[in-house]
Amino acid sequence: MITRVVFVLLWIVTVGLLHLFGNNIGTFVVLAISVVVPVLAGALLACVKARAVFFTPQTCEKGGSALCNIMAAGWVAKLCKISAIVEWKNLFTYESGIITTVLGEFAIPAPHCGVLHVRVNKLKVADPFGIFIRELKYETDGYIFIPPTGCDVTLPILNVAPNQDSSIYSTTRPGHDVSETYAIREYVPGDPIRSIHWKLTEKLDKVMVREFGLPISNSVVVWLDAGQSAQPSKWDAAGERLYAMILALLEAGIRVGVGWYAEGDRAVEMGVASQDDTLTAVQLCFTNARHGVLSPPQQSTAFEHVIIVAPGGEQQ
Repeated sequence: MITRVVFVLLWIVTVGLLHLFGNNIGTFVVLAISVVVPVLAGALLACVKARAVFFTPQTCEKGGSALCNIMAAGWVAKLCKISAIVEWKNLFTYESGIITTVLGEFAIPAPHCGVLHVRVNKLKVADPFGIFIRELKYETDGYIFIPPTGCDVTLPILNVAPNQDSSIYSTTRPGHDVSETYAIREYVPGDPIRSIHWKLTEKLDKVMVREFGLPISNSVVVWLDAGQSAQPSKWDAAGERLYAMILALLEAGIRVGVGWYAEGDRAVEMGVASQDDTLTAVQLCFTNARHGVLSPPQQSTAFEHVIIVAPGGEQQ
């Protein structure tokens, strides 16, 4: 921008000298145009308020490209030249990059599974003559899920009997097994009607509910160990094994879940019952799993067995 401004000033000085020595209508017209055009361009750019809309797809096929789109409405998009600075990061593999693109469609590479966080943080607006450029803060973002495709895995020997009723229940978390009571407490808005303890409600003259038990026998949680540093390709392989292991356990008729550490070193465990459930849980895991020096639990509060998946492999 500075180079262009210096060039314009030199041009005006040169034309001004020509008019000073030539003193004719032709040099005066050229001088007037040389002065008026930059002034109008600067005034136009000073009153610009860009209104852009950022579109991202919900999902993207692994190995392809995520096609995003930036559109601007109004006279600004018609008169001025607008470009955007786009930052992207795969929250799972930690790949990142910066793209400078003009309005319209642009592609972000998606070589590995994970969740892309795409953020537009600046718009560059140039006047119609390309003399001045102004940077506008424009923060908007989107998330793109790149689902794993699966891989071949071998289930470890867990001594788990498929489809067998549980006789062990969690002592730290409620569940949905109506045959076992986890706790009794006062009713809060949103509690299901079926959980109301009618006899106790009548006796205490206030609405009481019964929290159901959470069975943990004959169940497995596949835990992502995100405590190591690894290359994006290693994280991609870990994500594929995580997904494939869960599907293999489901196919074997075993109660299964997925676990990870979130921000604040908070342990998260989600039960899954189908491939759609698995994709939802994996997407949340890829988005929120905290990377750092963490030791995955050898025991779970809601599942009987733990399989740990890490960039280096799995362990029971």
